[in-house]
Parts: sequence; C-alpha cells; structure tokens
Amino acid sequence: MSVTSSLRSALSLDGEWSFQFGDETAKPITVPAPWEVARPDLRDKAGTAVYERTFTVPADFAGRRVLIRFGAVEYFAEVWVNDVLVGTHEGGYTPFAFAIDHALKPGTETLQTVRVRVTDAAKGANTTLPDGTPLNFAEIPHGKQSWYTSVGGIWQSVTVEARAFVHIVRAAFHPDIDAGMATARVTLTGLPESIGQNWQVRITLVPPQGVGAASPVEVALEGQVVREGENGNLEVRFDVRDALLWSPETPHLYTVTVTLEEGETIHDSLTTRFGMRKVETREGRVWLNHRPVFLIGTLDQAFYPQMIYTPPSTDYLRDQFMKAKEMGLNLMRCHIKVPTEEYLDLCDEIGLLVWYELPNGDKLSSAFRERAWQTWQDMWNRDANHPSIIALTIINESWGINLNDPEQRLWLRDTYHRAKAAFPDWLIVDNSACIPNYHLASDLDDYHIYFSIPDHADAYAEWIAGLAKRENGTYSTYGDAEYTRKEPIILSEFGNWGLPILEKVLEAEGGEPYWFKTGDGPVRPEKVLERFEAQGLKRAFPDYDALAVASQEQEWISLKWEIEEMRRHSEIAGYVITEFTDINWECNGLMDMGRNPKVFHKRLADVQAQDILIPRLLPRPALWEGETALLNLCFSCFSGRAVAGGSVSWSIEEIVQRHSAATTGGTPDAGTALSGLSGVLPVSLDGEEPEFGTYGLAQISFVTPAVAAPSKVTLRLILKDAQGHEVARTTQTAVFVPAALKTFGQGKTIYIHDELYAFEDIEEDMKCLGFTSTYPTHDLILATGWDDRIAKQVQEGRNAVLVANDIESLTAASGLGFSLTNRSQNGWWGDWCSSKIWFATEDFPSLPDPTRFDFEYKAIVPQYVLTGPLPENVLSGLFVGWLHAPAALVVRLKIGKGQLIITTFDLLKNLGEDPLAILLLRDLLAIAESTKG
Repeated sequence: MSVTSSLRSALSLDGEWSFQFGDETAKPITVPAPWEVARPDLRDKAGTAVYERTFTVPADFAGRRVLIRFGAVEYFAEVWVNDVLVGTHEGGYTPFAFAIDHALKPGTETLQTVRVRVTDAAKGANTTLPDGTPLNFAEIPHGKQSWYTSVGGIWQSVTVEARAFVHIVRAAFHPDIDAGMATARVTLTGLPESIGQNWQVRITLVPPQGVGAASPVEVALEGQVVREGENGNLEVRFDVRDALLWSPETPHLYTVTVTLEEGETIHDSLTTRFGMRKVETREGRVWLNHRPVFLIGTLDQAFYPQMIYTPPSTDYLRDQFMKAKEMGLNLMRCHIKVPTEEYLDLCDEIGLLVWYELPNGDKLSSAFRERAWQTWQDMWNRDANHPSIIALTIINESWGINLNDPEQRLWLRDTYHRAKAAFPDWLIVDNSACIPNYHLASDLDDYHIYFSIPDHADAYAEWIAGLAKRENGTYSTYGDAEYTRKEPIILSEFGNWGLPILEKVLEAEGGEPYWFKTGDGPVRPEKVLERFEAQGLKRAFPDYDALAVASQEQEWISLKWEIEEMRRHSEIAGYVITEFTDINWECNGLMDMGRNPKVFHKRLADVQAQDILIPRLLPRPALWEGETALLNLCFSCFSGRAVAGGSVSWSIEEIVQRHSAATTGGTPDAGTALSGLSGVLPVSLDGEEPEFGTYGLAQISFVTPAVAAPSKVTLRLILKDAQGHEVARTTQTAVFVPAALKTFGQGKTIYIHDELYAFEDIEEDMKCLGFTSTYPTHDLILATGWDDRIAKQVQEGRNAVLVANDIESLTAASGLGFSLTNRSQNGWWGDWCSSKIWFATEDFPSLPDPTRFDFEYKAIVPQYVLTGPLPENVLSGLFVGWLHAPAALVVRLKIGKGQLIITTFDLLKNLGEDPLAILLLRDLLAIAESTKG
C-alpha cells in the first residue's frame, strides 16, 4: 500500500540514467523499465549492467535520515552513492531501501552520484555475481520471463526520501470484523535504548465518506516495544465500530495516519489505507464478510505493450481495471508475478479481488526455497494492508517441483502450513494444479483445463460434472494429502483464443513487435497475412480483420457456454478465465494486449455476475419449422436475492443474416420480436427458495415459425424479482429451418455406396429426404469410402460426395495424394491454442451463419481432417492459432470426367434428424452437381 507523510520529503530519480552493459560504451536509458525495453540486443540478455546518474539534495534534507528506495530491481542490485557502497539486495519483485545520508556530500548545489550495478540471469544463459557466486536462472523466482522475455534492471521507480532519524518503517493493519476491531503492527527504527514516558504512537482513523471520524488511539511506547535488531515492533488493537466493510461492490477504505511523537515533538508520520474485510472458506464456498461470493476471475499476466513488466502509467492501470469491472469480473489472478503497488492500490479503490502468486523457479533447490520464502515475506511486508488480496499461490502447475519426490511433496505441504501461519489474512494455494499434477494441502481445490468449444463440449461437460463431484483426481493419491473435500472448487484456468485486430496491435506496440518472430509452431504470428492469402481465406472472410472478428465471436461462443455449464453445478465456487489480455502471441485474452476490448466486451456482464440465467434449448439448437421447442432455464444465484413471485420475459428476434454480422466488429443488430414468439412467465418455485446455488427456474415452450430460408435467431430473456427489478438477463441463439428442406431430394436419384457398412440407416435416411436409390448409373453418388469401384465411376463422368467419417474411408493407397488424419494430432482440436473452422461462404448458401462455428454445428463436428498436398480448391477447412497447420474439411476434385467432393463433417449419423447435417449435405450435393471448378 502506498503511503504519504507530511513529515517526509521525496525526490524522484525516474528519468534518464547512464547505462553500461558489460564492457560496452555507456548509453542513455530510461528508468523505470526493464533493460530489454531499451534495445533489441538486450532482450533475454544475462549479465551485469551499471546504471548511473547524478542528483542534488534539497535543502530540507539536511540533518535527516536520507534513504534511497527502489520499487523493484531484477535481480541482484549493488548500490553506491558517491562511491560509497550503501547496500546490496537480492530479489526482483519487491522494494528495498538503504540509508545514504552518511555518503552524501555537503551542499545543496553539490552533485551526488548514484551508481547501481545490476546482475541478472536469463533462460539458458546463467551468469555469476560480481564476487563469482553462480546465479542460476533455474533457482531464482522468475515467472513467465522464461515464456515471453526476460526482465532485467531497474523496472520500478527510484526515489530519494528524507525522514527523521527516528521514524516509522512499516505500519500494517489487520481487520477483525467479527469483533469490530483492527490490529496495528508498527515497526519503528532509530529509537533510543531507553524509551521514556513521553514517547507515544498516535493512530488516527478516518473512515470512508459518510461515517463519523473516530477518536485517535494513543499508545505509550514504554514497555510496549519489542526489540528486533535495530527496529522495535509495536502491536496495538483498536475499535473500528460500525465498520463499513470492503467488498468488490462496496470498496470502502479507511485512511489511517500513524504518528510517532516524543512529547510535543512529532518525529514522523505516515498515512496509508486498509479495508475491513474477512475472507474464509466454509461449506465448499469462498466467504467474504460472512457471505458466499462467487469468484469471477481472470488470469492477468501483467505484461504491457512496449514496457514488458512496467505499467505505462497509473491511468493506464485504472482504465484496464474499469474495463474489467464492465465485463463483470470481481477477481484478478495476477499470474506468477508480484504486481506493482499502484496495481494493488487501484484494485483496492475500484473493488477487485486479487489472487497473486510467487514467481516460479525451475528447480526446487535449497537456494530457491530460501529465495521463495524471502519473497513471500517481502510480499506480506509490502502488501498486508491491501484488502483486495485474498489468496497467495506457492507453486503453479508444479513448475519447478517434482511431485513424484516424497521429500518435495512434504516441503510443499509443510510450506502451505508455514504460509498459513505467517500470512493469516490470505487464503493459501499449495499448487494451482492441472493434469497430471495435484494438491497436497490447499485452501482452494482449484484446477486448470482447456477444451475446444463446441467441438469438445460434451467432454467439457463431463469433466466439469466430475470436478463438481470431486472425482477428477485434484489431490495427491500417494496417501499424503490433507483433503477435507470441503475446499471450494475453482476452475482456475480455462479459455479459448480470439485473434486480435492487427492494426490495434501495431498501434499499441509502436510497430511490428519483436514477439511476432517468437512462439513455437501454431502460436507464431510472423507472416500471418501471407498465410491468410495463401490459404484462400478471402473466400470465407473479406480480409484478415474480418477473420479476427469471427475468431473473437468464436471465443465468445465458447466462453459463454463454458461459464453457463460450470454454473449449472452449485458445488463450483468460482472460476478464472485465461486470460485478462492477450500476451504477445497468446491470444486468449478478454482484451487484446493493448487493452482494446474484443467484440464481446459489452455482452460479458450478462454471464459474469453473482446471479445469472442459464438457458438450454431442446431438442437441439437447430429447429425445424413447426417443431416444438423447449427452453429450459436455470438460475445460478450467489447474491441471495429472492426471485419467487417475479417473472421471466422472453422474445425471439431475427438477427442480421449470414456473414455480415461477423464482419462489422460489433454485436449483430436485433430486429423486432417475431410475431407470437414472446411472452412473460411468472416465477413459481416448488418448496422453499434456495438462497444460494443453482436451480430450475422456468421452461418456455414454443412452436418454430415458418421461415423462408434457414435463419439464425436470438432468444432474449430477462428475469425480474417480485418488485419488478431486473435480476439477470441472457441470450440463446437458435437456427430455424424451413420444413420443406426435409425433402430437398424430392424427384432426385442417388447411388449410395457404403461398402464400409458404416451407417445402417443411410439408405432409409436418404429416402426420407426424398431421394430414390439407384444403381451406379446415375450421375450422383454418395459414398462412405473411396475404392476402385467409385474411382472408376467418377473417372467416367459421375459426380460423388464422399463422407469420410471413418479412418478406412480414405487410405494412403487411395491414389488421391492426401490422407485422412484424426484431429487429435497436430493440435487440430484446438483445446488450448484454438483452431477455427471456416467455410467458403458462397459455396454453402444453406448455412445461416457460416463464419461462426456455433452450437448448431455441434452434432456434425468433424473428427478427422484432410492433410497432405491439398488441392487449391478447399471449400472448408481449419487452422490453428495464428493461421498455422491448415487442414481441409471439404475439398473439390476433378477426377477424369467427373467431380469428387470429400468432407470429414460427421453428417451421416445424424442425417435423420439434425437440420445442419441436412443443410450441409444439400450444399455438398449441389456443389458436386455444379460445373463450377
């Protein structure tokens, strides 16, 4: 928590310094910023650099203790003032200060010289300290510096501060809302050996606006100070009556001034803030101020365009946090990085919970263990006053620890207990886990998982159900776990990609950034526009930006459904989306790296709230004209608001058709409610209304109206309480399909070639669609496998659609020159680095929404892709990440006199009932019969 004092003076040393790396010639550099920001050749550079600058001492510094304070220096710092060594410090994330008054030259006009020698290690380039001691990168807390870029040098502010020789080092305030009290722990330095009766500390509390000020608390120091080296510690417990509690909804902060007095002389004072709040876990939930709170979080890497670790400004941080609140977030999981003090101050003010973490190492050596514990203590000493902080992680995903080693597991479990005792105001997570690692002892039962949606929606739903039942193996099975099965269940990482608009990236980064040439495989951005052209994606999207918008829409489809599915389970207590912003080549942010909102920004708050509606449309998201549909509506409630006696209003509206909505960069425009498709239902619950949890709320029934063509619609729902106040709102998309298309094959004949016997009912299904089966003398063939017989028919001039849904459908010996490959290879499922399925829109006129792979496509998700030297005429395909690993889902081939269309969409098993299977088959058959291509 930042502090102020009228009895202290400060001089900023931020700005231009001289900088010399190794033996190079000294050059100017800006402080604060990692040295990697200054020049490309310093990126990931390990070694030693020297910073130097001069300053003059203001007149009012005379006769006082003068300190030089560093917000953070990465990693080992040695500081000289006027060639006098004033101190050394190890650790790259927390502040330190040294007394320098003994080294200053007299005179206010005299130039004083400060020199800082900084030694840093980087991945793959370990170094030594100036005294020859090895500095092993694997054994220092470094976090995601090993993923994106290293951070070296003075990356937070430097100040020179004047205080009294007897002054306050630290003042921490620990709330006890149950007793209506707080405990102050004050550290003093410079006290005389014998403290007389006239020494005291005065604590003046100014409550949040609207509450009367309390009387100051005066505490005599005589007999109350516990000596510890040069310092003295004082503990004071005082009343905070009728406290206004801090929470994300009401971020009330108390301002407190601590004054050190000797009789009439005031030696020092500082002003800081704290909040009255209590965080705990019970009944499988996180409780804040005696109420359950559903954690709606996001992972924040806290990397910034051009500045890496250093935030551009306080206003920049404030803007990003206001956007976080707009999206409905109440928690930032600051990921394996210790954020700046300004970051935490703003979370306190704006009302965002913080779960932060120790930067990881790569090796759990004795050196790392000591450094880790020192870093945690420094975090606590700096940050204990922040009411926003509720949790601390020791290890992330077992990085730097071998959980197969019993000794290391014991260390982790023991460290959890040590941290619980040392940091009592925070929840402690031992290992924020993912497959195949786990917890030993933790306040939160948290886990990470990534699924492509809707492609792996069923797998996600099954996994979430297992998580809710505590069946997913989140704790050690070695018999050494302390597992109560009452720990709150948190899905602490999940998410999907949405590519950024390039122009916005370049604007934020001041041109093409270095990281365009980083990232392995599908996550490498370099030459993305060339890949867009080479893959013929203009047939699906007018340009790259339109593709990026469609990619962001896909991210929205995925997130909305994942959040809703999770909240169907009352046992789950919160989640953390990966992630708050894109970070370099990683594009699963809710905003891009420049903090520009993605297209779904304004929609997120509807699904990210303590109370949300969860719709599920039956029998499927695509409905036939005249078919009866049921919309089941659940309510997930954590606010405790009663809705019995309220109402649900609903309407179904047409939206902008086809790809136009996905290329504008905004929410599709809504029309008026379709005639007769709206209504209001009273909320009538059986039995006592639950205060918290998820329960069924209503079931809406309607008959799908007549439509002239396949149409994408939006169902809009609003829940109001008995007083008419809005509680929650949501949407559900659907596709309405003309009933006439059920028999689109009327009057046509087709030869069905199913030598694989893959589908028993295929002939009957085709008859239902109006087709007459015939021998292979007709021009049109529907096949499930490619063999010599069909090859001969196509060569002679017949046209065929091959539905390749079996590994034997298309073998390497087919002679076509490419292969059928399962999507489990090469990242084609896109469970982490998302894949994107696309259609050449003009070739698929029946598909109502070809740019977004929404849930109407779920039943026909392809299990296979076509790979190898693909023909140019790919009509549908997919790519992974930044348009890498292209593969085909529909191709058109000229073979002899005939034409062959191959698709891997899973059409035939759902042909009897699924509208999208029928619509896609209709288009494929039309392509096969056309002369185009």
